[in-house]
Amino acid sequence: MRIQLKTVMKRYGLMIALWCSPSLALASDGGDMMSTVLSGLIGILQSTPARLMFVLAIIGIGYLTLSVGKLPKEKAVIAVIGIGVVFSASYFAQKMGLGT
Repeated sequence: MRIQLKTVMKRYGLMIALWCSPSLALASDGGDMMSTVLSGLIGILQSTPARLMFVLAIIGIGYLTLSVGKLPKEKAVIAVIGIGVVFSASYFAQKMGLGT
């Protein structure tokens, strides 16, 4: 048993020490870091280049569905609804009182 414990500590000792440290695990600031990361992600998803990419994606979905016929209409509708959810998520969150 001692040989196995020594081997585990040699291989995973640093990883265990990092897991036990609350400052490195971001567990000490009470969630402020998470809200900052999520706000940044929402900002990226609502930026002008992201909107351009989503508009081009919808144009591509429409072209593949209607002209080429390589994409079933059911999957195209699901993709367009998904893009709509991404853009309307912050609006719905603000209307529910969750946003700033």
